[in-house]
Amino acid sequence: MTAVSKPGQLAPYANYWPGNSMALPGTSIVYFGNQAFGVQGTSTATAFASGVFAGAMSATGSSASQVIAGMQTKFPVPTK
Repeated sequence: MTAVSKPGQLAPYANYWPGNSMALPGTSIVYFGNQAFGVQGTSTATAFASGVFAGAMSATGSSASQVIAGMQTKFPVPTK
């Protein structure tokens, strides 16, 4: 898992190694206590991936390996 800053662009702060299998947005806004906080990093990308994974499994009834394969196709790691 790694992060993109814009579609098709690896985020400058992103962890990258040849084994990365997908890249999702690494930036988000989180609301807490009536305040908005900007969050950034590969952990944010992992949270997005977890949500996409759970939603896809729930909506489609596909197996975990099928969902992961679909996510790897939909969210490829940009070439560095």
